[in-house]
Amino acid sequence: MTRLVLLSLLLGLALGAPLRGQPPPPADLLKEPGYLDFDPLGLGKLGDSRLVVNLYGPTMRMMAELARGKDESFSSLVAKLKAIRARLWQVPPAEADAFRRGLTDIARRLERQGWQTAVEVRSESGELSFIQIRTDGEQILGLAVFFVDTDGQAGAINIVGSVTPEEIGRLGRSFNLESLERFEKPK
Repeated sequence: MTRLVLLSLLLGLALGAPLRGQPPPPADLLKEPGYLDFDPLGLGKLGDSRLVVNLYGPTMRMMAELARGKDESFSSLVAKLKAIRARLWQVPPAEADAFRRGLTDIARRLERQGWQTAVEVRSESGELSFIQIRTDGEQILGLAVFFVDTDGQAGAINIVGSVTPEEIGRLGRSFNLESLERFEKPK
């Protein structure tokens, strides 16, 4: 139940936030090795986004506090994170192939910048997704997810903060995100 409340809070904050005029992230967040600025990646303009999530600073602390006493492991994980950011777009069918090529180019560019491709999925139906991580050898410093599905729904997610792969897996399990659950080692 706690996870449902926190997920509702996340969605409420995201859906209630205006798409334009959001304050820029704090300068210290921009310097985090796991932070990705979506705009230079060429994924779309903020105004073209159907959903925008920018959670950092006080909002992350509030989420951690809301979970405290109800789900300590989730609370501890959220307290470690610096930011959760997401964008969703609808890609017109005429632009879908170019968008898929663009995602592949982004994944390769990030690899050259020190990110590792943890998961790459290409389906015959045209779905494409990448999960990329930035590590310091032991800890995950950032996680990025990029995808486009057959209906043209596309998105980018960036989780910033120093966490272990097991914690990312637990976060995926908490939000029923199979692609992130793979990071959690079997018990």
